[in-house]
Amino acid sequence: MGMSLQQILDEIKERYPAAQSLADSSIIRKINNLQAELFRTIHKPIVSDTRDIIANTFEYAISYSPSKITGVIVDGTEIYERNAKGSDVPQSHFYYFAENKLCLYPTPPEDISDGMTVFHFQEPYILSTGDTGRLPDFDPDFHMMLVYGTIVSITEVFRGDMRDAFVSSYNDLEREFLKAQEKAEYHVIQDVWGVFP
Repeated sequence: MGMSLQQILDEIKERYPAAQSLADSSIIRKINNLQAELFRTIHKPIVSDTRDIIANTFEYAISYSPSKITGVIVDGTEIYERNAKGSDVPQSHFYYFAENKLCLYPTPPEDISDGMTVFHFQEPYILSTGDTGRLPDFDPDFHMMLVYGTIVSITEVFRGDMRDAFVSSYNDLEREFLKAQEKAEYHVIQDVWGVFP
């Protein structure tokens, strides 16, 4: 049930009319900054990127920061980063980085269709004025966090007297978001009466 970028812009301008004097590009920049911060701190979805392994090719371009990588599987086997902290075990297969490329060792000798899967933290799409119909990547159930967080950023520009109210609304939504992210505690039913086989 999320909001499109245009709906978020409209909501910001309705709730804080002083924002109407700003260019949409300025407001969108603030939305992008907030989304990037949320993805760095409290919203860290892990996504995967599967690709073919090409014979005698050890370098594979990646479109995300190497620091975002959480795991690599090559031909069904998990491999680890070379000289990863805490790893005293000698590794015969590993990966490393060179100029924003993921490099495999040893170099794969044959083609393997969908042979490599890289797991990494998602980075949000950077919105622009041409994306008004697009939904931001942040959890659609909490797009109002983008509204209130952006208004807080705007009130810093205008030194608005309503800033505390927007900070409070944002903090309330952040607490609700964090609570929604908690894993449910599952209880095991013990067979104290000997009913279950």
